[in-house]
Amino acid sequence: YSNADLSGNALKFTDLVELGFPENQISEISQEIENLKKLEILFLYSNLIKQLPSQIGDLPKLRHARFSHNQLTQLPPEIGNLKNLDALYLDYNYLTKLPPEIGNLSNLKFLMLAHNQLTELPPEIGKLKKLKLLSVADNKITRLPPEIGNLKNLVVLDVGRNQLVGLPQEIKSLKNLLWLNAEGMVFTRRAIVNLRGVFPWFDAVMND
Repeated sequence: YSNADLSGNALKFTDLVELGFPENQISEISQEIENLKKLEILFLYSNLIKQLPSQIGDLPKLRHARFSHNQLTQLPPEIGNLKNLDALYLDYNYLTKLPPEIGNLSNLKFLMLAHNQLTELPPEIGKLKKLKLLSVADNKITRLPPEIGNLKNLVVLDVGRNQLVGLPQEIKSLKNLLWLNAEGMVFTRRAIVNLRGVFPWFDAVMND
């Protein structure tokens, strides 16, 4: 399907609840997507999309969005309008930063950001109080914001293969965490002991 097909046909069906055009050659999402006020599921992974239109924020019922394996370099601030979104897949893109409005996704439970070009996470990430899974593996992140300790419902945190030299002390506030991947980081014995005091299952490479 080309972009003309997508905007010319599919987006005319305003009662659509689910829309999926994965693994095509779509390079652009029409502004007409704003017409799909009943849309709950949007699958556009494995395409050639370089940007999301601001109208993506006009989908009040959207719960699940997959934009994995595209060519996105940034997100529009309007993404923060998706108050009902509970799963957002943005892995395997070229994102260099996240807008602070990402913190407005108050119902988000799953956020996939692995394999991008991120160097940091905005402090607003700590506002995602319902988040259960956060994957930012295979980026270029040098530090995690202390606000990450506010994610009290987080169960899975994947920060492997970044450029982190340490984890913030606030990470010990994540009492529901059951899995932490910090592959690529080297920890002192003391740091490992401290983390295992909270997470007995924690395992890491030690620098003696």
